[in-house]
Amino acid sequence: MSFRFGWRLPVVAGTLIATALFAGTSALAADPAAIARIEARASAVAQRLASVCPLAAPNDKAAFDRCRNALFGDPVVTAAMDDRIVWGGIQYPKAFKDWELTVFSTDMFRGLYLSLFGFTGRHTGKINQEGFYQVDFQARFRNGLAAGEYAYPFWHADPKWRGYELTTSFTVYFDVDTEKMAFAFRARELELAGPAQAPVTLPWDGKWMWVDINGQTQPVITLFEDMLSTGNPLIPALNVSYRELAEQMRQSTCMNCHVPNNPKHMNRLSLLQTPNHAFGEADRIVETMVKQRMPRDDANLPVAMEPAAMERFLVLARKFEGDVRAAREWEARNGKGPRN
Repeated sequence: MSFRFGWRLPVVAGTLIATALFAGTSALAADPAAIARIEARASAVAQRLASVCPLAAPNDKAAFDRCRNALFGDPVVTAAMDDRIVWGGIQYPKAFKDWELTVFSTDMFRGLYLSLFGFTGRHTGKINQEGFYQVDFQARFRNGLAAGEYAYPFWHADPKWRGYELTTSFTVYFDVDTEKMAFAFRARELELAGPAQAPVTLPWDGKWMWVDINGQTQPVITLFEDMLSTGNPLIPALNVSYRELAEQMRQSTCMNCHVPNNPKHMNRLSLLQTPNHAFGEADRIVETMVKQRMPRDDANLPVAMEPAAMERFLVLARKFEGDVRAAREWEARNGKGPRN
């Protein structure tokens, strides 16, 4: 599988997100032709997802691997997404602007999150109360995989894990201006026939990453070796530059906030706690620090770093960003997909 389509270099970070957050009622006055194009795109995506990621047993690792590999480079699904997507659970009755959601680069999102669902091909569409064109893809979550196949322990909070397990639709909000997916949610809009999926209970020891009894770092799915093609020559450099940047981020307290339990309750959270999460955010890390948007204090105000610490942070962040860019470029030319 070539990554020619899946591995697009990112445009200006956050362009889609900045416009989509307050798109509001734009869909209500949208050109009918734009809605028709979105509906056609959604239909193509539904068919493609059902083809490469059909419903399967929740513990079917082979089906998961096929789905994940296909989604990283699939032209239909890739074309329907911009370079960033916002992900989470439906949080009514809170106002939409106050929902706590997570921002991802879409290549990481397809490989780490979208591939965790199986699809039937059934879908429905409508203009929703937030002013987006909403498409609900009938889907089911793979809750029977090994713990290391999930991007982090979703079961760190029981309501979140149960939310995943009870998902019957993968719901997306299309921005009517870009005609691409801006937001995605685990939801229950379309009921699935047949018996409910048996719940699974998994323990959590408070760690986002761990080493298993065989000495393997977990979650394995979050490692460069598991995401990039086996022959990608940038993997050793990425491991070094991420390790150095991660240590600097810990010293700079980044890991106090940019972790899955979102302790500061950010409305649009970026995750940095694993190699592949950071891979997807490499350009935004540099941009954020250059513009001095981080770190922040308890009042959510930017805090100035010592000049020497800032200089070292930017040196390491730019080195990692350069390695990420080179790895993406190699994959675009030569990639065969995860675990290949």
